[in-house]
Amino acid sequence: MVVVGITGEIAAGKSRVTCELSQRLPIALIIDADRLAHQQLSDPDVVAALTRRFGPTILTNPAEFDPDAADRGSSPVASINRHALGRLVFDDPAARRDLETILHPPMKRWTIARLDELAAAWTPGSPPFWVLLDAPTLFEAGWDDLCDLTVAVRADQASRERRAAQRGWSAAELERRDRAQWSGDRKASAAEIVFDNSDLGSDPDTPSSQQAEAAWDHLAQTLLQRLPHPSEERATSP
Repeated sequence: MVVVGITGEIAAGKSRVTCELSQRLPIALIIDADRLAHQQLSDPDVVAALTRRFGPTILTNPAEFDPDAADRGSSPVASINRHALGRLVFDDPAARRDLETILHPPMKRWTIARLDELAAAWTPGSPPFWVLLDAPTLFEAGWDDLCDLTVAVRADQASRERRAAQRGWSAAELERRDRAQWSGDRKASAAEIVFDNSDLGSDPDTPSSQQAEAAWDHLAQTLLQRLPHPSEERATSP
């Protein structure tokens, strides 16, 4: 098993690159950190911890929430309002660190358990399979210690702003979100491979030109050529 950590600037097309690689590498599986974070927001213990830290305004139905339900072995009814939570943490570095302190450990434990399951399923003599860990804060969260290779996806500012606009974000909103993560330069300097995913086709979010196909093919071949010996010992604790 080879684990490739894929990170990058916001709206650089990281998830599209991950998807394209999964179609070009043999036996590739994607672990999406954003989706995993959303799943954690429905965990009773996480809901209780976040509510104690940020208050009931982050809940969709605060009147129905029992903060001690998880301690009694029952599940709280309330769920997290991700937009309300996001408004509290994006512009407050201390609040964002507290959110990460609550979310990242169970996310990493789940990922380690999943990697262990996949490694146990591999049989000697079989070709290696690839796990693509799509994580916007790969380095910030220290998840790179789970990876055999790391890739930073970059794009020029114009391409990023066009993609952000497709999500309904202004240039100012993109800049605000950028401040919540490492800069593109810092991520690129930490990664082993840097991939330029600027506007390669007519549609910047779903490029389909021969140039785009060639770029993705080249990235896949680069990874295959740099096939490492998978780590025999990975991190076992967050």
